[in-house]
Amino acid sequence: YCLNTDGTPNENWNKAVANRAFRRCFQEGLNLIPDYARFNKSNPLKCENNYYTMKGVCYNSKGTDYVDLVAKELGIDGEKYDGKTMVHLRKSTADSIAALKKQAMDELTAIGVTFPVHCYHYIKSGDTTALDTATVLKQCFSESLGDDFVVLDIGTYVSSIYKEVRNVQLHSILQNGWGADFGDPVNFVGQEILHDSNAYYAVNYSNIQLVAEDPADYQKELVDEFEQFTDLVNAANAIVDDTDARYEAFAKAEAYMINNSLAV
Repeated sequence: YCLNTDGTPNENWNKAVANRAFRRCFQEGLNLIPDYARFNKSNPLKCENNYYTMKGVCYNSKGTDYVDLVAKELGIDGEKYDGKTMVHLRKSTADSIAALKKQAMDELTAIGVTFPVHCYHYIKSGDTTALDTATVLKQCFSESLGDDFVVLDIGTYVSSIYKEVRNVQLHSILQNGWGADFGDPVNFVGQEILHDSNAYYAVNYSNIQLVAEDPADYQKELVDEFEQFTDLVNAANAIVDDTDARYEAFAKAEAYMINNSLAV
């Protein structure tokens, strides 16, 4: 959920991003390998995480990595497809992405969305490296999804992305990351839930907690998905006497998040 520079809601983006098919196009259709290559030219896919929690955070009593439990819930073989893009994990094809794009455009046109949808991405003014990287990302959008569907607009801030962009909700997307404070999935999925002031990303980045307070009609399905996801996370977090059961429950919650593209 984001605002225009005059403080009014950016209805075109907000309607688009509330649509599951639109979000799935981002998740399953974007080829980001050229973007990854800006950070790791020799092995770009080292930069990609196909889940939400990172590999190596925690293991069950059998030594199974938690994210492999997520892979199982998603119906994929985590080891077989390790090092492949999400497109390969989902076995998506150009035809299926085209169908998903058409679905999104049809559903969104019916509620007044105009195309292309503009996706606002901010970088620091005067940073030539950031501009080069953002230009590559813009090309990824263009080549993967088409300029008739979505266009990445590169905006700039002067000194603080938090004060000038995030806090005033100008961004459509933000690139950020963090490391777990301790070895448990709640460090990751717990950042995206509703009704928790400590859910840093839900409060400060996606603004979904703000949306959930008074959702528009087009946002109600999305908020309901977040409510279900929140319930799954809270149920998993309540299991404190059986680590294996705890991780299994968290894997179900994380798979639900990924299947509904609640965060990409």
